Amino acid sequence: MNTEDRQYRTLSVHRPWAWMMWSAEAPLITEDPDHTDHRSPREVTESIDWSRVYQAVHRAIHGIPVEAGTLYTPVIDVKVPVALTEAEFLLASSWVSHEMPVRYHYEDDLIFEGRHRLWASREHHGDRGVPVLSESLSYLGDVLHGRAGTDKETTTESIAAAASWWDHNPDRSNWGVTRPHQRMLALAHLELTAPQPVSPEWFDRLCKWDNRIEVLAGLHAAGRTDANLLSAELYWAWRYQQDRTSIAPELVISMFSCLGFRNNSKPAKPPSGTLTLYRGATEENRAGTAWTLNPAIAHHFAGTRQGNRRGQVWKVTVPSSRALAYLSDEQEFILDLAGLEHLIKKADPSSRPDRMTRWRTRHLRRIPLFGNHDLDV
Repeated sequence: MNTEDRQYRTLSVHRPWAWMMWSAEAPLITEDPDHTDHRSPREVTESIDWSRVYQAVHRAIHGIPVEAGTLYTPVIDVKVPVALTEAEFLLASSWVSHEMPVRYHYEDDLIFEGRHRLWASREHHGDRGVPVLSESLSYLGDVLHGRAGTDKETTTESIAAAASWWDHNPDRSNWGVTRPHQRMLALAHLELTAPQPVSPEWFDRLCKWDNRIEVLAGLHAAGRTDANLLSAELYWAWRYQQDRTSIAPELVISMFSCLGFRNNSKPAKPPSGTLTLYRGATEENRAGTAWTLNPAIAHHFAGTRQGNRRGQVWKVTVPSSRALAYLSDEQEFILDLAGLEHLIKKADPSSRPDRMTRWRTRHLRRIPLFGNHDLDV
C-alpha cells in the first residue's frame, strides 16, 4: 500500500450520545463470526490496516463531549489524526454511521451489528476500550425530539434498567473507559424526568469525584433539588470541593438554608449571641460564605488556597442567626452575610480564636467519647 494514498479525514459520528467504550478486559467476540455462522469466510483485503480503522473510530468517540447538549446533537463531525485510505475511511465511517453502526446491548450481551469489524480489529483494542453504540441509548434522540411512535416512559425505564445493570456489575462499572457512558445515562435520565427532583442515586451517577458541588449547585439553580438530595449530598459535596470551584454565595446560602442549621450534616441546635469568625481570601472574595473559628486556619487558606495569588485574613462579627451550618474539620461556619458586608474588617496578624465565640459554640465542637465524656475541639 502506498502511504501517499492515505489522508486525514473527518468522521461523522451519528447518535453521539449513545456511543461508549467497552473494556477489552471482557472481549465482545472470541471467535470468527464466519465460523460461528457456518458461512464461507469473507475475502481478506490485505490493503486494509485495521489498526488505523480502530484508532480512527476510537479517537472520534473519545472526543465526544459528555454533556447535556450532546443529547440533542444528531451528528458530530470529528477530524481524526489518523491517515486513512478510502477503503479504511469507508469502514471507519460505517462503524459510526446511522445505518450500520457497531451496536451492542450489554444487558443481554448481544452484538446486534458489527461482529466482523470487531473480529477484524480485535488485535488492536488493547486497554483503550472498544467503541460500540449502546442499544440502551440508541433511540433516545427520537424520544427527546418527540418523534411519532416513541415512548418516553418506556425509554426512561430502559435507561434506569441500564444504570441498574452497572450497579449490579461493580467489576465492570469500575472500568474507567465506561464512566463517560454511565454519566451519559444519568444525563439522559435527567432530561427525561424534568422537572422532577434528582434522587441521590442519580446524582451520584452524574458526578465525577471532584465536581459534586458544581453539579449540585447547577441542579439547585434549575429547581431539581429537594431536601432529600441536599441532606444526602450537600455536606460531602461542599467538603470535597476543589480550590478552582466558584459557586455564587447566593446559591450556597440557598442550598444550606433549605436544610435548617446543621452540624456536620446532622440537624443541630444553632449557637446564640454573636459570632466572631475569620476567613482567608483575596479582597474581592472576602464576603464569601466559608468562615472559621480559628485564625490559623484562615491564615493557611490566605497563603496557600488562592491559586497563584495571596490573600489575607478577614474578621467579622455577626448575629449567630446568620450561621447556616457548622463543619468541624476546619471549624467552619457557613454564613449568610447578605447586607452585612460592611462588617468585614482586616484581621490583626496576631488574632486568636474569640473566647466568647468558642464558648457559644462549644456544643457544636464536642465529639462524644466512651462513657459520659466529651472531647472539646
